[in-house]
Amino acid sequence: MRGIRSWAAWLTAGRPTGQVDLPAGFARRHSGGGPFSEAWFGKVDIAPGVAFWFRFTLLDGTDREAAVWAIRFDRGRIVTGKSVVPLDALSEPHSSLVAEGMEVTRFAGRPQVFHAAAGHLDVRNAVGTAGPIRFDIRWEDSGRSYDLVPALLTRTGIARTTYSSSFIDVRMSGVVEGPGGRVDFDRATGMLGHISGSRSAQGWAP
Repeated sequence: MRGIRSWAAWLTAGRPTGQVDLPAGFARRHSGGGPFSEAWFGKVDIAPGVAFWFRFTLLDGTDREAAVWAIRFDRGRIVTGKSVVPLDALSEPHSSLVAEGMEVTRFAGRPQVFHAAAGHLDVRNAVGTAGPIRFDIRWEDSGRSYDLVPALLTRTGIARTTYSSSFIDVRMSGVVEGPGGRVDFDRATGMLGHISGSRSAQGWAP
């Protein structure tokens, strides 16, 4: 798998043919002011005892960074990784971008929410490097999503943190590489969620 580098190409202007709309709660909410934190996280169940968890985050506060996280579960063996880039290295969201070395048509009409040297996340693809772990995942949308915080509370600012299950019960295909070797999977069950706001937890645990 070729590494992700920071150059990106604008694929099309305006709304391209085959445009995929952002599902409920998936769009990036960070508007440039802090304190604010945002995370998109996913999980794929590859086989009995084998799973993969990934996370794309941005922090705008005392720390200003973007990061790609990964945890690989392989029948009792656990491998973790994290790669960090400056927050300012993130591309502007909701445009169609492609990382060097990837097939251009795969990303056409796929608005991204996270694009930097460490990784790329859009409405159909998650590609990244997290420490020693590399992953390239794509999925088919089930059409099911759910906002756990009522929209009215978000719009009025009463809810300082929002959570959405943006992709529920999707079929994921791809590859994970790193310590322990390479794992390929096809149409494995997965999900993607998104949490954001001016308040966040002190830490994360799988």
